[in-house]
Amino acid sequence: MRKLHTEISLEGLEFFAYHGYYPEEQSNGNTFSVDVKVISELDPLELNHLEKTINYELIFVIVEKEMERSTALLETVAARILDEIFIQF
Repeated sequence: MRKLHTEISLEGLEFFAYHGYYPEEQSNGNTFSVDVKVISELDPLELNHLEKTINYELIFVIVEKEMERSTALLETVAARILDEIFIQF
């Protein structure tokens, strides 16, 4: 059976976090906006089963967890989010 092209987007997620290279960025914190888009090919017969789809609620939890971990570079945060999404899905 043909797969269904599926996109899940979470846009404008806002988190206050302590990311940054400089000590004042890590101590003062800042508000960050995160956008996530996941593109997948899913079996249309399984779209009625949450565990077989891309669960946007779990994506939010992944982003939230990684944003809570203070990190010097945002690229590292993005890489950890990407890695965890691949692991989960």
